[in-house]
Amino acid sequence: MSELSPVLTHSFRGVASALGTPAWRRPWSGRAGAVLLLVAADLAAGALAAVPAAGRLADPLLAAAAANIVAVNAGLRLYDTAAFTAVERFRRRVLGAMLLPYLALAEIALLQPAAAPSLALLFVAAALALPLGLAGEAGVRRALPAAWNAAAVFVGAGEGLARAAAQFAARPEFGLRPVGLLSDAPTATATLPWLGRIAELASVAPTVDAVVIVSSPDLPEISPVELPVRRVMVLPEAAGLPTVTAALRHFGHAAGLEWRNPPQHGATQLLKRALDLCVAVPLLILSAPLVALLALAIRAVSPGSPIYVQKRVGWHGREIAVYKLRSMYVDAEARLAELLAADPQARQEWERHMKLKADPRVLPYLGAFIRKTSLDELPQLWNVVRGDIGLVGPRPFPGYHIEKFPPAFRDLRSSVKPGLTGLWQVSDRSDADLGEQERIDTYYIRNRSLWLDAHIVLRTVPAMLNSRGAR
Repeated sequence: MSELSPVLTHSFRGVASALGTPAWRRPWSGRAGAVLLLVAADLAAGALAAVPAAGRLADPLLAAAAANIVAVNAGLRLYDTAAFTAVERFRRRVLGAMLLPYLALAEIALLQPAAAPSLALLFVAAALALPLGLAGEAGVRRALPAAWNAAAVFVGAGEGLARAAAQFAARPEFGLRPVGLLSDAPTATATLPWLGRIAELASVAPTVDAVVIVSSPDLPEISPVELPVRRVMVLPEAAGLPTVTAALRHFGHAAGLEWRNPPQHGATQLLKRALDLCVAVPLLILSAPLVALLALAIRAVSPGSPIYVQKRVGWHGREIAVYKLRSMYVDAEARLAELLAADPQARQEWERHMKLKADPRVLPYLGAFIRKTSLDELPQLWNVVRGDIGLVGPRPFPGYHIEKFPPAFRDLRSSVKPGLTGLWQVSDRSDADLGEQERIDTYYIRNRSLWLDAHIVLRTVPAMLNSRGAR
């Protein structure tokens, strides 16, 4: 036993050393596991989705149908966990699901022509595989968060460097995970570790997946093409993140950036309106019994109308009446004024967030429950049907809330129709202060698309179930 002690000690030290190594210095250890889990989740999704056709197809064809999902998703680079943002991954999964029925039909025609199920049945199977695959991907993301986003070192100077890195750290959907800063002088406000001077970039780059260069006038010249790293990005402005999508375009021997502004033509607006109605009308009908039951419960615990109508600022700055289940006392405004006059700390919280964690206006138990689960928002489906708001968009705020924002942002916000749900609600919800609300809404308005809207709608359900940040 004494002879084995040095060997065991050395082994335990090696394991402890490996575990103590930062995850971003072992980029493939977690990513390989994420790829295997994604493949397993997609195979399981394919197997479950093929159940409706199980009686009509031979087992080899069912296995091939499940494998098709893996092949298509691999071709769309969906197993590269650091390649795309969440919205782009969603778009590629939808496109892959639309391709699968035609691929399966071609295989069946070649291998088992007598079966020949209808294309509609194959589309049903693909439609089942899509949400199952998305759910599996979400589970892998939660299980291996460190392997999901590309580990990135941020290079730059001054406060702009720390600010840009902090913004990326707060927005994992951008696909980057800041692990440290390279600067010729440490930044006092930085929360990430300082890894060294900019001259050491060539030695640090091989240990990460990406390098982000935050440009500034006093930054020394860096050649992105000579860095030994897979991805190099340049932020042209140190003041913050770009809010308009840009793509690289090649013109023969030259290259340039193309900014793609959100479409403004009427066809897009008509399609968005049609999708709003297709979703809102069925949900309004299905939720009507629940709304009636909650209205009776509210009336039982607090006298007064269970439906609350509030004037809010809508599209082009016009006033709209927004309907909600009443979660507060009838004299809510008087209760709020009394608290803000007596409690400076509560007033400071109100000025920053326009909400309170301990809100004296909210009905005990029932009011807190329907606000946490967002059930109080269900009557706003009628606002969607009427056209006052859309299904997705910036949240419609009261006038006193809108007045807290700068004039330029108020104009930008009024240029789009508000929504029942939005990027702010599914990311930070009520935990965001006014500055963060402005940044999130600006990002949505500058990048809005039907793909982004669909992605937000899918994220709304888990956000409601988790009650993240709601109050």
